Amino acid sequence: MAEKSGQNLTIYEPTASERKLLEALLSPENRLKSVKALCQLLGMSRQAYYNAFNKPAFVAFLNEQSLSLVKQSVAPVLMAFQREAVRGSFQHGKLILQIAGFYVEKREVKVDHPEREFIFRMHPTSNPA
Repeated sequence: MAEKSGQNLTIYEPTASERKLLEALLSPENRLKSVKALCQLLGMSRQAYYNAFNKPAFVAFLNEQSLSLVKQSVAPVLMAFQREAVRGSFQHGKLILQIAGFYVEKREVKVDHPEREFIFRMHPTSNPA
């Protein structure tokens, strides 16, 4: 089992049972299964499941694999949002503009104080002084 940390990449060689567990955990059809049901499906003891999760390198590897799957799905989602924005959907257009940094929602918060009234104007991209 090799564990090395690179820039944002963890090189981890899971055991055979951990590979089965990773495959099951990353599969959408197992998303709502309990630990017990997942272990029964894999023919794995619950102790083996918890042993895997007690290894920080295993958890980091699982997280990286999960994030990779999410990143693979982002482009089609953005394209769908762009298509709906072009068709006139205000909600989709607003989100696309926010993602691109062209639209920043401004908020005003009023704080009542016995002696003074404070109004904070919050701009998400600005740093408070």
